[in-house]
Amino acid sequence: MDVDQVSGSCKLLRDSERKDLTPIMDNPKLESAIPTRSNLRQEMHQMLAVHEIVSNILQKAQRHDQAVAARVSSLWCDIAVDWLWRELDSVLPLLRLLSPLAETSTGLAFSERIEPQKWERFRYYSQRVRKLHHDDSDWDPVTHLHSCSLSSDTSAMLVALKPAGFDALLPHVQEIHWEVRHDLINLQHALPFLHGSLKTLRLAVDDVDAPDYDDAVARSLDSLWAIQDLSLETFSFDIPGPGMPTPILRSLICFLQSQPTIKFLDCDSAPKSDVAQGLFYQSFPEDLHGLSTTVYVHGPTDYLAGIQTIVKRTPKLRTLKLDLRATASWWPSTFDDLSPLLALSNLEELNLTALQGFHLDPDDIFILGNSFNKMARIHLPPVSKYTSGLGIQATSLIDFAIAFPNLQSLGMHIEWIKDPLQLPWKSTEQNSQALAQVLPSFNPSTFQLLYVGWSLLEDRDIIDMAELLSVLCRNPSFEITCRGKETYKDGAARAWRKVEALVKHVQGVERDTARPYDEWCRGLILEKVAGDQWPEAAQISRTWSGVALDSLWRKIDSVFPLLEILSPIVKADDSKWDFTGKTSRRNWERFQYYAARVRCLNHKDLTGDRSQSGGQSLLLEQLPALVPSKHPENEPLLPNVQTISWTITVNTPHLPQFLRLISPSLKTLDVDIHCSASEKNADLLREVLDRSQLSETTSAFPGPPKNLKAFGISSDPYLEPHTVQGMLFPNLLSGLREFSADVEFHDKSHYVALIQTILQRLPDLRVLELVLSSLGSWDLSDFQSLSPLLQNPDLEELTLYISGVIHLDTREIHALGKALPRMARLNLCLQYNCRPALSIQASSLTGLSKAFPNLQALTVHISCDDILLASHPSGERLDLLGADLSKLMVLNVGRSSLLQQDVARMAEFLATLRLHPLFEIAYDGKGKSKDPVQPWHGVEVMIKLIHHRNLEVGNPTRQDLA
Repeated sequence: MDVDQVSGSCKLLRDSERKDLTPIMDNPKLESAIPTRSNLRQEMHQMLAVHEIVSNILQKAQRHDQAVAARVSSLWCDIAVDWLWRELDSVLPLLRLLSPLAETSTGLAFSERIEPQKWERFRYYSQRVRKLHHDDSDWDPVTHLHSCSLSSDTSAMLVALKPAGFDALLPHVQEIHWEVRHDLINLQHALPFLHGSLKTLRLAVDDVDAPDYDDAVARSLDSLWAIQDLSLETFSFDIPGPGMPTPILRSLICFLQSQPTIKFLDCDSAPKSDVAQGLFYQSFPEDLHGLSTTVYVHGPTDYLAGIQTIVKRTPKLRTLKLDLRATASWWPSTFDDLSPLLALSNLEELNLTALQGFHLDPDDIFILGNSFNKMARIHLPPVSKYTSGLGIQATSLIDFAIAFPNLQSLGMHIEWIKDPLQLPWKSTEQNSQALAQVLPSFNPSTFQLLYVGWSLLEDRDIIDMAELLSVLCRNPSFEITCRGKETYKDGAARAWRKVEALVKHVQGVERDTARPYDEWCRGLILEKVAGDQWPEAAQISRTWSGVALDSLWRKIDSVFPLLEILSPIVKADDSKWDFTGKTSRRNWERFQYYAARVRCLNHKDLTGDRSQSGGQSLLLEQLPALVPSKHPENEPLLPNVQTISWTITVNTPHLPQFLRLISPSLKTLDVDIHCSASEKNADLLREVLDRSQLSETTSAFPGPPKNLKAFGISSDPYLEPHTVQGMLFPNLLSGLREFSADVEFHDKSHYVALIQTILQRLPDLRVLELVLSSLGSWDLSDFQSLSPLLQNPDLEELTLYISGVIHLDTREIHALGKALPRMARLNLCLQYNCRPALSIQASSLTGLSKAFPNLQALTVHISCDDILLASHPSGERLDLLGADLSKLMVLNVGRSSLLQQDVARMAEFLATLRLHPLFEIAYDGKGKSKDPVQPWHGVEVMIKLIHHRNLEVGNPTRQDLA
């Protein structure tokens, strides 16, 4: 939009309306942000002319940005002013619409005569106000006074000078919060703004020094009673306590009786005497849904009578919050003190604050659950940490999970755990699995919060408590709150934070359905805790010992600690290692006990600790002698291993020893060989491949890994990988579903033969990753280069690392999709920097969406010279029928260049492809604001905005997209 267009847009506003914009700029700091003729030259996108989209954006903007947006155009002005005036933090901006305010001896007052036209200006803005909050102790940014207190005649002038036919000052206001902390007269100033549309009124009066404090507050309540058409739904009244003076109580009772429509009553102040409390409770509206007040407890009889009065008067209560304050030596603390509340069958939230809390046995919890079948939130915590808090035993959380299926939050004091926590599913070895299967949990879709207050939890109970809550609380949003949590040095708070972290760790891991849920939780917790806690965990019970050892040995980063069990070794004075003795029967049995627990082995012969590397070398060298002769050579040393990653850097002579570790249970094997250049090392590698069971040939080593599904091998060029691949590829296990390797070729025919060998040998292949290196002049450069890879239509993931870029047009993309219909992840990358090696035009994304409907991840360089929407008139239909990338979650564009002025068009175009709601764009330098590909971030943001608005497009025009 150029400068002339901006000027024309501004003419759409009447002169009076343009002047009316000045109140939104009361803050002088906003002046510097107003757009000028020099910064409005960029054309506004059509999407930003849609009322709903602009309103949604400005709703989330800060007030500063809303004020700036009001100066953009007539449409933006109307929307921005709506949001600017929807919620006010003070009444002063409203009053200044009529006249400036000046300081007087009694407070702020009008300093000029109110002209009739000012009332029209007032009406223009006041009708937009929905919520008003005023605190007379706030600082005034205009006069710089430390109080917003108004003079005594301000409200009278508003009423007296209001023109005839001017109804309510705030005709659409729905919520008013009025706080008086400076001068009691300010309570009267709220009255002119009350109106029949008001639904929520909150009055708070501080301890103001006034001789007639009680009478003044009472008069204000009487004035509320006299307002016609006032029909409140929520009323809150708060004065400093304790107790409530008789004049105020009398006026409050009259007001409550005049408002039978009130559904939610919040009155923290309450009378102290039994008689006055009874009168106060009798004034409650019968249809009350929510009540929050204070109950003064004089004894058990008076307490029960008061609670029964509340229950009888308000049988429809859904939310009940009572602050129980004892005036004698007795206070409610048992289930019997809760029994009068059982008649409130519709109760959804119960919050009782007592001095010591409430002690509940399991039977009490089930009775509460039967009575409150709609209960969602229960909070019964003690007031102070200095009292002997009453609550529940930790295992009673299980009873709450059973009794309250719809519970969202629970606040209870957890009593101190004297002895080690006895979880029911750990009681015996025999019935642990059966109990775990029937153990209930809190509703995973609702339960989110456990408030434990000042509950003490010792470090020795952290693991048990984490296991208990991991089994019971399966909502990913679950959290634990406690008093003193903001103080890190607080021991109890620190313990509960550790429990919360462990529970969240369990919730963030995919469930292993092959194991009982409690055992699975316990294993994850033990994996997460610090290493010095493993011995303690292993000594808790036989069950815990097995789980702790499983977690310790499940994944090992070296074969050294395992082989050392066979025969411990020590370092001699000359920094060499030596054995302490031969393998004993006891050591062999210990080796088998721990080796059976290994599931994942990541071994490197050269580590950062050179002394450990020397020990590994000695153990591997002597491995044939360490294994007892009676142990069959073809029996694996790691019978249950599933994943092996073996890296050889220096000790090539020990390479054959890793074959003793291969087991039929093996599912994933990754071999990485980097050794010095020598013919001997190359011969060793060929020997290992020839003798190993990676190929379907006979061998004296352990039987073929029939469960092997993923295999990867890489080696240095000087170890003749082309010779290795000639031996390996023709003999690969036919059941492999994932395969990765380095492939070197001399020419095109050699390349085609190698790829055909792999694909013919692996008919069930789903994932293929190859590093393709040419040893001659020919290399992959076009679609024909990819044709050998198109023989397996079941391929789901293809990752290639090549040395040059391949350009594909729409026709070639369709041919690629026809050959690989199940492709979900397509990544072609350059070897030297892993950036996209596949290049297409932006318009070809439409063909790509039709060719690969199941695509989830794509690495591609996009040439943005022909963004499809750029060359089409705004009303022309786009040929996008059938374009669908609804499963695409990651688009890696590398360093694809995109001009800033094309960001919106690219976002429109990608939106037509019906992308996944969690779609992300990856690019080099993501997160760096000065990176040249940062415009892709703008594309991603605009696409997510469209998804947020649930915009659905079929065969749209550009206007449809906007």
